[in-house]
Amino acid sequence: MLPAEVFANTSEEELNIVTEIRTKLRDDPSLEPIIKFLTEDVDNAPLSIQKAYREYDWEEDLLWYRGKLVVPDSETTKNRLLREFHNSPLAGHPGQQQTLELLSRNYWWPGMKSSAKECVECCPVCQANWRAHAPVIALKPLEVPPFPFHTISYDFITGFPKSQGHDAILVVIDSFSKFGHFIPTSKKVTAKGLADLFITHVWKLHRLPRQNSL
Repeated sequence: MLPAEVFANTSEEELNIVTEIRTKLRDDPSLEPIIKFLTEDVDNAPLSIQKAYREYDWEEDLLWYRGKLVVPDSETTKNRLLREFHNSPLAGHPGQQQTLELLSRNYWWPGMKSSAKECVECCPVCQANWRAHAPVIALKPLEVPPFPFHTISYDFITGFPKSQGHDAILVVIDSFSKFGHFIPTSKKVTAKGLADLFITHVWKLHRLPRQNSL
């Protein structure tokens, strides 16, 4: 039996999940002391323990926290609940906040907010819908610099096999002429090492650029 006021109008899938929760509660070592306190030691436990667990209840072989069903540390169970409250036809793929709101009406586990956020962010239907309705931002042409090496951009290309101590390339591009320097380096280059590369390969040839960007 489940409390009627909590699980009224509950889907069959959700009832199956609750049954799964009941079977897995005692397998979660983090819940063991709470369950033991509520089922065995309520009257004899120290006051500090009674105070720590005062917002928990044990009813119908289920653990409750502030009136909400505690979900054990099982990714399978959590994902089933997330699918039920986000992916199911009745849920209709709500956003992060609404998914969390629907889920937290009757359930609780540590980190539930992060779980709901990850669920929505990884949902292909939600991501496709977001891209389809994303605002179109007008592109603005870049301002043409007044002379060569007034403005540069730079980036690293990595993933090369190491050769003579180098496993990356520092690419420096002049925004005026599109002329580029391709400088062997390491992906672990320090800030001082990067400055030395600029002095040797850019500053000595073109003086100091007025502007730069990654």
